[in-house]
Amino acid sequence: MPPKKKEEEKERPLLGRFKTSLKMGIVGLPNVAKRSQPAAEHLSTNQHPMCVCVWGGASCDPAHPVHPYLTGRHATECCVLSRLPQEEERDLCDRLLTQLKAGTDVRFGDYTMREVDLLNTYQLLTAKPVVYLVNLSEEDFCRKKNKWLIKIHEWVKAHGGEPILPFSGIFENNIVDMPEDEKAIFCKEKGAVSALPKIITAGFKAIHLIYFFTCGVDEVKCWQIRKGTKAPQAAGTIHTDFEKGFICAEVMKFEDLKELGSEVAAKAGGKYRQEGKNYTVEDGDVIFFKFGRT
Repeated sequence: MPPKKKEEEKERPLLGRFKTSLKMGIVGLPNVAKRSQPAAEHLSTNQHPMCVCVWGGASCDPAHPVHPYLTGRHATECCVLSRLPQEEERDLCDRLLTQLKAGTDVRFGDYTMREVDLLNTYQLLTAKPVVYLVNLSEEDFCRKKNKWLIKIHEWVKAHGGEPILPFSGIFENNIVDMPEDEKAIFCKEKGAVSALPKIITAGFKAIHLIYFFTCGVDEVKCWQIRKGTKAPQAAGTIHTDFEKGFICAEVMKFEDLKELGSEVAAKAGGKYRQEGKNYTVEDGDVIFFKFGRT
């Protein structure tokens, strides 16, 4: 008897009004180093499409540090939803209230596209995609060990299984203003590197952003689009005329270009192809768009 096919995990609808840029609001209990991260501000998460929950600090139990914060957010969101007057939204609000009172974040529910549109007007914090950061001491970060990591992993797995990234606010603050040569020596001595690139990449994945590239004689440009974007709409991020007059997209993968060394070599190796309007742009595509005037 042939083995049963593994059921594909159903992708949850992505809540939020997203643009093609990454903005991450930072939330967490007091004294968990929300302000210590370079290149990040302590922002109001209602203005941003996703949030970062930070673990750590001396004032809270690191095994369960986010639970009281999220419980408070659930209570706040219940209060907001109970005041919504629109009759047509009552059924959705009642479901959300039941879900929140049970301790389940809004983003883990099942919704129709109409309900997603309504939810996006509520600006609820627990509807936003989340990346969890674990703020370690510099010593623990460099040796890649901490006694609480397993417990934190178990908690996150039981509450949605979203990405967890260890980092050290102290380490990041130490290197942020260093010249590149000094930074390289310092990181080599410590046996660690900045976690900021990983945090940014995790943020991109959380809100389904990808890159594609365009190349000219004198420059290469990187463009951000949402995962699942078709070629004409990707062309439209460069200029609306490109989308209106779209003819085709000539595509090669960045990894192929890197390996083979040139566009000519990519063509000779069969790695350069022509795609039409139904092509879904993939992360790392290098694209030359052909369009006609409309």
